[in-house]
Amino acid sequence: MKSILLGISIIAVCILISCDKEENEIVKDSQYLVDKIYNYNNQLVGDYIYDNNNRLIEINMYFYDTDNGRRIDYEFKYQEDKVKTINCIEYQFPQANHTIELTYNSSNQIVKKETFKSGNLIDTQYYKYYKDGKLKCLTDENGNDNYFFTYNKTENVIQVKWLYVDTWFGGDTIEKYRNFLYDNRLKPNFGIDYLFFLEPLPGFGTEATLEKGISTNNMIEYVESGTKWIYTYNAHDLPETIETQWKNIETLEPMILKIEYNK
Repeated sequence: MKSILLGISIIAVCILISCDKEENEIVKDSQYLVDKIYNYNNQLVGDYIYDNNNRLIEINMYFYDTDNGRRIDYEFKYQEDKVKTINCIEYQFPQANHTIELTYNSSNQIVKKETFKSGNLIDTQYYKYYKDGKLKCLTDENGNDNYFFTYNKTENVIQVKWLYVDTWFGGDTIEKYRNFLYDNRLKPNFGIDYLFFLEPLPGFGTEATLEKGISTNNMIEYVESGTKWIYTYNAHDLPETIETQWKNIETLEPMILKIEYNK
């Protein structure tokens, strides 16, 4: 009898371990894709459309800061399973419409981003990488490296060194530093994590977009600005709500995004 009970106990433990392992694998692999995002008032602010291969092909963002509302769409065109072109459509402000063209190297890393407006090239950004594949720095059109990323062991950008020329006083090159803190959880998955320059969360602002984009975990504080992001998580350990808090600034209502996923 004792042998039977022992055998049952072992089987039960194995089942539990297997279930735990399965759940952890789901979280690790981020098989849940963001479907819709709502604001504090439960208004739809982000709708994410995927093709049959789970590739993100369109983002619809909705804003309620004007009487008639505002909508911005991002359309993604693929080449060899990587986004090659991004069309940004501003319905209320068509003068802001633009297209982004991406160039990849043989390792499928983005090395150049070109922005066009009305068919005219208005901006070019170059990227360099470390041997381990992490983004090293930004490079301008003259080949000058001017924005350097420092990582910790969890592949999060903890510091940026920014070089700029002080044209007001003597033309000296000035160094500035930016520091960031993170949690140890996975970011929301949109299937486009390699598009580190793009913020897929609606109304999330432009603070530290690159640093968030190339980091593994969720940024919880931009030290110099004092901005904080507070996360809650669902049963799969993925972000369920994100609240933005600005230092010394109170908003009429909490700046909260509520995220829904599809597997």
